[in-house]
Amino acid sequence: MSKMARKILKGLFNRISIVILLICVQVIYFVFAVWKLSLYSQYISWGMTLISVVVVLGIISHDENPSFKLAWCIAILAFPLFGGLFYLIVRKQTDNKAFRERLQSTAQLTPALTQSESVLRMLCQCSEDAAIQAKYLVSKAGFPVYDASGAVYLPLGEVFVEELITRLGSAEKFIFMEYFIIADGKMWNRILPILKQKAADGVDVRVMYDSMGSLFLNPDNYYKQLEEQGIKCVEFNRFRPTASSIQNNRDHRKICVIDGRYAFTGGINIGDEYINQLDRCGHWKDNSVMIIGDAVKSFTHMFLQLWNSCRGEADNRDYLSETLPKIENDGFIIPYADTPWDDEFVSMSVYMNMISRAKKYLYITTPYFIIGDEFITALELAAKSGVDVRVITPGVWDKKFVYITTCSYYERLIKAGIRVYQYTPGFIHAKTFICDDEIATVGTSNVDYRSMYLQYECGAWMFGCSCIKDIKEDILDIIEKSNEITYEQCRNTPLKIRVAQRLFQPFAPLM
Repeated sequence: MSKMARKILKGLFNRISIVILLICVQVIYFVFAVWKLSLYSQYISWGMTLISVVVVLGIISHDENPSFKLAWCIAILAFPLFGGLFYLIVRKQTDNKAFRERLQSTAQLTPALTQSESVLRMLCQCSEDAAIQAKYLVSKAGFPVYDASGAVYLPLGEVFVEELITRLGSAEKFIFMEYFIIADGKMWNRILPILKQKAADGVDVRVMYDSMGSLFLNPDNYYKQLEEQGIKCVEFNRFRPTASSIQNNRDHRKICVIDGRYAFTGGINIGDEYINQLDRCGHWKDNSVMIIGDAVKSFTHMFLQLWNSCRGEADNRDYLSETLPKIENDGFIIPYADTPWDDEFVSMSVYMNMISRAKKYLYITTPYFIIGDEFITALELAAKSGVDVRVITPGVWDKKFVYITTCSYYERLIKAGIRVYQYTPGFIHAKTFICDDEIATVGTSNVDYRSMYLQYECGAWMFGCSCIKDIKEDILDIIEKSNEITYEQCRNTPLKIRVAQRLFQPFAPLM
C-alpha cells in the first residue's frame, strides 16, 4: 500500500472522522424515521407539523436575542415535518447541568476577586464615562479595576511569540496556557520544549485547548501525550458523536499566565499562520497585550475557574495570593471574561458601552461582522452624532459564506456615515476597540453571535494606559494599508452575491 493511501485510510478512520460520520448518521436516521412515520399515518404528519408550530410560538415568546429567534423560526418552518422535533432534541441539550453545577461550585471555592474602593474612586475622579463602564464590569461581571498594573501592546504574532517565549523561559512557579487552537508546527515546536523543561524543573505547567478549535491539528488524544511529558492538560468540551448544540460552546479564549507576574491575551492562537509562517489568507494581522502587575490576578482567576470545572477539582495552591512587586501605575485595567452559561453578555456589553460613550472617534478591527440590529443601531447613532466611526474587516476571507455575510452589512453602515475598510494585504484577526485616545479593549471576542452569546471569551479593558497610543498608531497604519469601501461599490455588487447576502443574513446567528 502506498504512503498516500495509508494517509487517506488513517484520516478516514481516526477518532474525529468517525465522530463526524456518527453525527451525520444520527441526523440522517432522524430525518428518515420522521419521514417514514409521516407516510404511515396522516395524523402523525399533522402532529409533527403541530409540534413545529408550537415550538416556533415558544421560541417567539422566549426571552432571547430576536436574531436567534428569527433564524430558528425560518429553519423550523422551512422543514415543518421534523424541524420542531429536531430543535427540541438538539437545542435543549445546551443546558449541560452537570458542567454548569461544577462551574458554579468551583466559582464558590475559587477565592473571590475583590475591588479596592480607593482605586474605583480614583477612576471616578479621572473620568466619569470610564467609571460607568468600569462599574458594570465590577458589579455585573465580577472583575475588579486595577491601578498598580501596566500593559504592553504586541501588534503582530511575530512580536507576541518572541515576548511569550522570553517570559516562559523566566517561569519559576507556574505556567497556565488556555487557547482555542494549539496546532503542531513551528510556533508550538518553539514553545513545547520550554514547557517540558519547566515541568521537569518542578514548575506547575497546565495547558488547556479547545477540542473543536484544535480539530485535525494534533494527533488523537493529544492531551494524554502532554500528560505523559509532565504537562497537565485538558481538552475542553471534547468533540463527541452527538447532534447537540452544546458543541457550540467553545473555549475561544487565549490566555497565558506566568508566575502571576505576566498575562497575555488577544486574538493570537498557537499556530503558524498567526506568526506568518503559514500562508492561509495572505498577511495575517493580529495582536495581543501583555498585562503586568496586579491585574494579572484576574487572568489567573479565569483560568483556574474553568480548569477546576473541567477537572472537577479546586486546586488553587494560593496562586491568587501571590505577592507581586509594585510597579509604576500606568492607567487602569480590567481583565474580563464571558461565559455562555449565564444571562450576562459581558463582551457585548463592553463593546456597547464603548460605542455609546465615544465622543470623538471609535475604531474597530474584527475578522467577522455578523451581528444584530441593536449593535448596528448603536454604531449608526454614534456616527450620526458626529463620532468618527471606522470598522476594519479582512480583505481576504477564511470562510467564504461568513465573508459574504459580513459584506452584506457594509451598505447600511456606510449609509449611516460609518467608514468601512478591508485589510487588503490579507486577513485581519485582531479584535480591538479604541475610542477618544482614552479607552481600548483587546481580547478574543469577534463581532459575531458566537463570541457574544455562545463561547467562552476574555479581554482586557484599559483606560489611560500608555499602550493605547500604540494601539491607535497600529490601527491608523492598518487603515493606510486598507481599501475603503464606498457606497457605490456596495450598490454595484453582482446580483448573485447580493442574493447570497440576503439569503445568508437571516441565518447569521447559526453561523
